[in-house]
Amino acid sequence: MRQRVSNPRLNWWQGILLIVGIVAILTVFQFIAAVVSLMIGGDNAFAVASLAFWIFGGVIALYLLRAFIMEYEYTLEGITFRISRIYSGLRPREALTIVTRSIEAVGTPEEIEGKYPGAHPMVYTRSRSGLEVVAVAYCADDKLKVIHIQPDDELREKLRLSNEEFCQKSGQGMTVLQITMFKGYHQSLSQQIKELEKSIEQMEVKVQKQLKVVVAATQEVSSLEKLEEKQLEEYKFMAAKEEEQFISEYVMNSTYK
Repeated sequence: MRQRVSNPRLNWWQGILLIVGIVAILTVFQFIAAVVSLMIGGDNAFAVASLAFWIFGGVIALYLLRAFIMEYEYTLEGITFRISRIYSGLRPREALTIVTRSIEAVGTPEEIEGKYPGAHPMVYTRSRSGLEVVAVAYCADDKLKVIHIQPDDELREKLRLSNEEFCQKSGQGMTVLQITMFKGYHQSLSQQIKELEKSIEQMEVKVQKQLKVVVAATQEVSSLEKLEEKQLEEYKFMAAKEEEQFISEYVMNSTYK
């Protein structure tokens, strides 16, 4: 279902008076800006006045756009409640989407403010539409939020039923806010676990590298020990050979004498 909320259209004479009033205000404002610029002593008084004229004119145009042209469209489809802005028959521009199952409370602004004093409402209403303002509290992004809207009787009843469904489910277990908080905590723990697992993997890589260094050092020590043994055997062999040669020379010298 869809519902549009807008301020009442101006009558033809109201529109003429509004245009005349705006032109008069802009003219006076431009004159004042030019006089002030001349009093200050600027050489570009006309440029300053023109700039001020366009800035002030833009502000007034924006105000008129929001006050007399912009409409809100409320759309309820299944479990999705969507709010859109519409400017003078143009294509709706989505402003907010709510899952109806996340609605915690529906009531007057005073009731919701008393129940959730820390929540700052977002306003999607038209001040002169003549419809009653309704406050809706819902959960989104692990936070409780409040909006002000102006639903008709049918839409308000559907939102109320969504709130009753929430209350029934929350009576059987955790509230949506608790569930979202739990999900957030679970996601935080999961992230910490992933970071620890990554840290463990990095440490295992470092351990493997260090183990290779130790193995290489052990092999080097073993090679040095083998080399030392070989050199010792060669030394013993050479020493024995020299001793044998000395004995042979001694015996030969003794025999000749």
